[in-house]
Amino acid sequence: MEKNKQINFVSGGKLGDFIQILYAVKGICEQNNATANIYLCDIGWDFGIKNTYGELYPILIRQSYINNIS
Repeated sequence: MEKNKQINFVSGGKLGDFIQILYAVKGICEQNNATANIYLCDIGWDFGIKNTYGELYPILIRQSYINNIS
């Protein structure tokens, strides 16, 4: 079944917290047959938002439940 529906999520925080949030995002998307648009806020990242985004983007964008990260 094709996933047309998209759900928006906003996150900031520590990397470990973000990994746990991804598990919830995946579950919500699977229940709703949707994909996620994840918006990272510049709050709490130990290495800054630009470094964190640069490191995570190539991994996260390959996940089937993620549509976009910004």
